[in-house]
Amino acid sequence: MTRVAVWVGAGVFTAGLSAAVLAGAGTANADEDGSSKQEAKASSSQNDTQRPNRNRGPAKQQRAKAEAADTTTAEKSAEKTDNAQQRTAKSAESNRPAREVADSVRVKARKAIEDSRRDVRNAVREMGDAARSAVSDVAESATRNVTESAPRIAEVRVRPPISIRSALTKPSEPVDSLASQPEPATEQRATVGKTLREALTPPTPAQDDPVEAIHDVLRTLGAIVLNPEPQDYPKPLSLVGDVVFDTLATLERAVGGDPVVPPELRDKVEVSTSTLVISEGHEVESNWYFPNTEEGEPAPTRLIYLQHGFLANGPLYSYTASYLADQTNSIVVTTTYTSNPFEADGMWLGGDNLHEAVAQLFLDPERTALNASMDTAELKAGRAENVDVPLQFVLVGHSLGGGFAPGVAGYYAEGLTRRREQGLDAPNHLAGVVIYDAVPMGSIIPDAMERLDELETNGTADPSDDDPNDYIPIYEIGAPLNYLNVFSDVNDQLTEARPGQFTGVVLEDGVHMDPMQGGNPLIQVAAYVIAGFPQPQNPLAVRELSAGWINDMFDEKIDPATGACTSDCAGQYGDGDDSFTITTPEGDAVAVLIGSQRAKDLTSLRAISVTDFISAIPAGVLNGLQTTCDLFTGGKCSV
Repeated sequence: MTRVAVWVGAGVFTAGLSAAVLAGAGTANADEDGSSKQEAKASSSQNDTQRPNRNRGPAKQQRAKAEAADTTTAEKSAEKTDNAQQRTAKSAESNRPAREVADSVRVKARKAIEDSRRDVRNAVREMGDAARSAVSDVAESATRNVTESAPRIAEVRVRPPISIRSALTKPSEPVDSLASQPEPATEQRATVGKTLREALTPPTPAQDDPVEAIHDVLRTLGAIVLNPEPQDYPKPLSLVGDVVFDTLATLERAVGGDPVVPPELRDKVEVSTSTLVISEGHEVESNWYFPNTEEGEPAPTRLIYLQHGFLANGPLYSYTASYLADQTNSIVVTTTYTSNPFEADGMWLGGDNLHEAVAQLFLDPERTALNASMDTAELKAGRAENVDVPLQFVLVGHSLGGGFAPGVAGYYAEGLTRRREQGLDAPNHLAGVVIYDAVPMGSIIPDAMERLDELETNGTADPSDDDPNDYIPIYEIGAPLNYLNVFSDVNDQLTEARPGQFTGVVLEDGVHMDPMQGGNPLIQVAAYVIAGFPQPQNPLAVRELSAGWINDMFDEKIDPATGACTSDCAGQYGDGDDSFTITTPEGDAVAVLIGSQRAKDLTSLRAISVTDFISAIPAGVLNGLQTTCDLFTGGKCSV
């Protein structure tokens, strides 16, 4: 609607301006012709009457003068009449095109304005109807019985979406029946599955909540502004977007500097920079983090692809990448993409086109582009191993990158399924996905979950294999509702796609920047000022949780029945309650299970309080100073 209003307004203005120019030009020409001819005729008559007659006498001259005067008067009168008629005709002829154009423009402008007003009224009416519909659906959506419920506002999409799992298109089974289904698992797995389902079953709300309807409207607006689907934006808008976002990216890159490894890990991890060709004409900066191995030990056999958030870049996550490389013994790669949503070909951080292109890098059996990029980085770092890119990989993303990671996973799963349908060998090497306070727009998550489900249920590589390992877990480490994640519906989308399963946690008192840790103090403090100062224990909890989960994913310990690891786990998944604690050197952090009522309360629009925000500023600043000090002293801050 915004684009329609802009183009209508521009069209009306241009047409009106053109009409004014044409009308003014026609009138000017008419006046110019008439005045010049009148002046010329007057000058000619004056010269004729003033010329003396030297060949006649006085009497004859007087009679001749009288006759000449009479004749001249009659001729002048006739001539004036003819000139007036000619000027009138010419003026009418000259003004006719201008009047016709002006009248036509006025009619079209009036019609365009009326159409625009009608569109605005219709849009407002539709938004009101959608909001009322969302309010009436809150109770039903909480119980997941979506058979006859109206679609929520957050599910509005430009194109018809892929449906959310076939199980959600029919009446869902009660939680008790899900827990009692026979499973070829141990008694321990059945017990863990039951307690997880009980913890993730929120009570039915007593009444509809209009505040959540407003939240749904905000999510819809966010999806419209940052739409992942390719858009046909006007070329000038794309050019302006390129200039603005490229300038910001250049300044940020210059101030942020190169990627660095934390001081305490510089003997364990090494970083090097190269470029990565995503597709033809799209080459981006890539940073590679290599865990150092002792002589005689095998090279890492795991790869983590870590993606930055909106208006960020890869080096801003250099500490996060270093910690993941060390704690999971994985090669970690970060890439930097434009955050410009007006990118002409849709190859921007939140775009489907980019997600599909990156998936093709992993669908390539030879990993040609990834190997070329990593080989260059190894040569720059002087590493002699010259190993290939590991096949097994995990996708990690923060903020808008938290939509990138599931989007790539979905297209990767779709590619595997298509190849298997063609009878080709297509083993699954994607172990899982971890997202940090994700802000995926539009239908990214539902579409990705549908593609993953299709791979799991119908894309088995070997039907005789009891455990084909085609289940791909997606876990979120989220923060309570804040103005940077207010447009996200990721928790509800994960819960709807995999009801009763473990899909991650929300950290109490968490902030959006808990996962983003880099080596530039100026950038780090600026990010905290913008997004909120973290509690000292929460960034450490993010590291602990994500590293443990990723190790379990790589070790294939995730049970598809519960979505969690159930025995001999490196990660933490809770003990059947709706929350658990993570012990860190800076204190205990509290993780609340996504899908529980407690998590819904933390991410509700009602959780935002101006009074609480203002009163928390002094403590937040002190916590932020301590966290920043710990970050750059390796946890040895004396403050």
